[in-house]
Amino acid sequence: MFMQDAIDGDIKHAAIVAMGKVLVAGQPHTSQQALDETQVRLASQLNNEVTRAGAVVVIGMLASAGADVSSVLISSLQKVLDLTRQADSFIRQQALVTLKQVAANSKLSDNQMEQFMQGLGDKVRGNELKDVELAVQALTALVNAKGAGCAHQIQDKLMDSVCGCLRSDGFQGAAVDATLEFLEALVLNSCDPSRLIEDLIRAINAPAKLTKTNSGLTRVASSGGGQGLGATGNIARAVGVVCKAAGAATGNKAIVDLMKLGKSVFVLQAIGEVAVNSVGEVAGLQELVTASLKEGGEDELYAAAFTVGCLCVGNSDKYIPFVVDQLHSGAVNKVVMLTAVKEAITRCIHLGKTDLLLPHVQTSILPLLVSLASSKMEATRSKVQDCLGKLLKMAPAQVMDAISSTSSGGDPLSRASAFGSIRFYSSKNEDINAMIVPRAIELVMSGVQDSEPDVRLAALRATESLLPKPKYFRACETAVLQPLLNGILGETSYVNITEEQLGNMTIKTDMGLPNREAAFKCLCTALEHLEDKFSLSELMGVAVAGCADSAGVAVRSAALKIVQTLAASSTSMLSEHILGLKDAILAAFKDAYSIRKESEDDFTTLKQFVMGLRDLFDSFKLADPTNAVFDAVEAGLSKQDTEYGKSKIPAKRELSSMVAEYRGQAVEAEAAPAEQ
Repeated sequence: MFMQDAIDGDIKHAAIVAMGKVLVAGQPHTSQQALDETQVRLASQLNNEVTRAGAVVVIGMLASAGADVSSVLISSLQKVLDLTRQADSFIRQQALVTLKQVAANSKLSDNQMEQFMQGLGDKVRGNELKDVELAVQALTALVNAKGAGCAHQIQDKLMDSVCGCLRSDGFQGAAVDATLEFLEALVLNSCDPSRLIEDLIRAINAPAKLTKTNSGLTRVASSGGGQGLGATGNIARAVGVVCKAAGAATGNKAIVDLMKLGKSVFVLQAIGEVAVNSVGEVAGLQELVTASLKEGGEDELYAAAFTVGCLCVGNSDKYIPFVVDQLHSGAVNKVVMLTAVKEAITRCIHLGKTDLLLPHVQTSILPLLVSLASSKMEATRSKVQDCLGKLLKMAPAQVMDAISSTSSGGDPLSRASAFGSIRFYSSKNEDINAMIVPRAIELVMSGVQDSEPDVRLAALRATESLLPKPKYFRACETAVLQPLLNGILGETSYVNITEEQLGNMTIKTDMGLPNREAAFKCLCTALEHLEDKFSLSELMGVAVAGCADSAGVAVRSAALKIVQTLAASSTSMLSEHILGLKDAILAAFKDAYSIRKESEDDFTTLKQFVMGLRDLFDSFKLADPTNAVFDAVEAGLSKQDTEYGKSKIPAKRELSSMVAEYRGQAVEAEAAPAEQ
C-alpha cells in the first residue's frame, strides 16, 4: 500500500508502521528472508519525504524487538543520522529515538560506531534541549552495549561537549538527568572517575559567560533531588553521580580535592552531592561548613545550608545534632539553617531513604520545628511550615500529632504555623493521604473559627490546598463540614480597619483584605469540588457582594470567578443579582484612577474584572434584552466618561479608553483600518 503514489501520506505512514508491528509480533519466528525484504523496502522509503518518518519508526521497532537490522544499517545508517538534522522536530527526534534503540540492540561495526559518535556528537553540541537529551540517551545505550572501548572513545571525543552542556544555566530537567545517566554509564564501563571529575571541575572554572537566572536560594535549595540548580548545580550533581558510581573511596578523595579549591558555591554544592551518598567523614569538612554558614554572601550561605542538608542524609547521626545545636545557639541565620533541614527531608524522601531520618524525627527534628513555629520572624515561620509539610510525608502520624497539638495551643503564631504547614503538604500516596487529610479537615474546621484573623487566614489557605482531595470532605460528618463551609463564607465579609497617623494625615488600612481574598479563592475551589454542599443562591449573593469590595481588587476578581461559574448554569440566579453586579461595574470604573495610581498591576486586574463583567452582561442580554439594567449601566458609564473627559489630569482622561473598550468602541476602531 505504501508503495502506491496515489495513497494519502498519513495512510502510507500508518501502513509502514502496521507492517513493522506485524513483524515485531512475529518475533522471534519471523523468517530472515521476510526481515531482509522489509529492510530493503525500508531503505528505499528513507529516500521518500512522505514515508521516511514511518521507515525510521519501524527500524527502531525492529531493533527493540531483537531483529537483525544490519542490512538496512549497512546501506542507510547515514541516512538516519542525516535525519537528525532535519528542520522538522518530529522526524529529527524520532530518528534520535531510533538510533538509541539501534545502539542498545544491534551489533554495530567499528565504522558504524564511529558514525554514531560523530552524528550524535553534533547533536550534543547543538542548542535544542530535547535533541541533546535524546542524543545523550543514545550515547548511553551505545556505551552500555559496546563496553569499555566505546566508553573511552566517547569520553575522549565528547566529554568537553557534555561539560559544555552542563555548564549552561539553560540546561535543565530531563536533559540533565539523561546526561547524569550517561556519566554513570562511563564510570560503570571502566572510564577513570578521577579524570571525569577533573574534566567537570575544569568546566566550572572555564571562562564561559554563565547567565545567572536564579537567586542563591533557588539555585541551591533542591525541589526533588537537586533539580533546577543552574550551571553550578548541574556540574555539582555530575560530580556526585560519578563518585556514587565509583564508590566511597573516590567520593572521599573528591571531597578532599574540592576542599583544597577553597570556599565557593560550586565547591559546597559538589561536596553536598558527594556526601549525600554516605561516603564517610573527611577531616576538616565540618569546620569548612561551619565557617561557610557564618560568613559570605547569600549564595554561599545557602550553598552551605544545602551541603549540611546533604550531610544530614549521608551522616545523620553526626549532622542532625549539629543542625539542632546551631539553631539553638543562635549563631547562624535560622532561615538558612532551616533550609538545611528542608533539604535533608526532601532528599531522604526523593532517595527513598526516610529510615535515615526517622530515628531523629521524634527526638530532635520535630521538637525543634515546633519550638520555632512561634518565631517573631515571618521568614523563619514560613520555613518551619515548609519543613513540617514535607515531614508529614515521612512520619505522618508523629508530625500530625504535633501539628494537631500546636493548632490548639495558646500562641497565635504557633497556631497559624500549624495550619500553614498543612498548606505545604502534598502527596500522591493514598495511604498517607488517608492518615493526614481527614485529621487536617477537622483541624481547619476549628481554624476558620479561631479568634485571631491570622490563624483564620492560615486555616483558609490550608483548606484550599486540601480541597482538590474532595472524597475526604465528602466522607466528613455534617458536624465537621458545615461549620467549615460556614466559616469560609463568613470570612468573606471580615473587615478590620486600622488607622495610622502620619503628621496631619490619617492612613486607613483594611487588615481584613487578605482574609477576604483567601476566603473567596477557597470558595472558588470548593465550588469546583463540592458544589452540592452549598446553597448556591446564598453563595451567589456572597460572591456578588465580593464583586463590589471597596478595598480589594483581588477580592473582586476571585468573587467574579464564582459568579461566572454559577451564572453559567442558572440565568435566573443571575437575574436576581444583576443590579448588584451593575453597581460593581460602576464602582470599578469609579475606583480605576485611584487604583492605577497605587499599582499598575492592580489596575490591569481591575480592567480584566470589568471586561469579565461585560461578558457576563452580554450573555445575560441574550436572555433578557429589554432589562432596564442595561440602560442603567450605560447611564453610569456616560456619567463616568464625562467626568474622565473633564479632568485636568492626563492619566485620568486616558481612562475614557477603558469606557470605550467596555462598549466595544476601541475594538471597532482598531478593526476599521484592517478592512480597508
